This record gives sequence, structure tokens and C-alpha cells, in this order.
Amino acid sequence: MPVRERIVDVSGRPAIRDCLRTTAARSGCAGTVTRPTRPLVEESARLTLTDLPRSASKGRELQALWDEQAVLAPSEADDTLRRLESELVRIAPELERLLARQREIALEFRGLARSPE
Repeated sequence: MPVRERIVDVSGRPAIRDCLRTTAARSGCAGTVTRPTRPLVEESARLTLTDLPRSASKGRELQALWDEQAVLAPSEADDTLRRLESELVRIAPELERLLARQREIALEFRGLARSPE
């Protein structure tokens, strides 16, 4: 499987992967990334593997800390939970923007997969 297609597999977006394969098959180069899909695959991979994890990293750290404190230091867990809630409120707009773009990319893939040869 080509590297870029594996990146889409990692993204957990089966709809994007399926549309990519359909588009590639229609273009006569099954299993490869076609010229019109390449920028979409790269952007989808960047969103999934770089942008989303970076945006959510502080929240994941606070969640891990809260999970630990809930068992080992319950008196500190309430403060960490408040910090976690605040962080989630702070990053929600950015996460929604990134996920909205990911949905747009999926629609673009569907359009490419459905377009006549």
C-alpha cells in the first residue's frame, strides 16, 4: 500500500480512504494517490496527525493528570478537573474548525469519486 494511502488509513477516516480508492481506480491507477487527490490526502493527514493532536495535547495531559489524581490525590483532582474543563472550553473552537475542514475534505473526496472519468 502506498505511503500516502497508509496515512489516510491511520487517520481513522474510512470514508476518505474508500473515496480515495474509488477515485484512484477510476483514474486507472488503483492503489496510488492521483494528482487531484494528493493535496487533499496531504491536508487530511496533516489535520489528523499533526494539527488535531497538537491542539488537544494540553487537554490530554490534564486528563491523564486528573485520572491519576482521582485515585492517588483526590484533594488535588478537583482543581485539575476545573483546569481541564477550562482547557476544553478554550480549544473547542479550534477543534471544531479542524474537524469541519476534515468533513469538507471528505465531501471533496466523495465528489472526486463520483465525477465521471
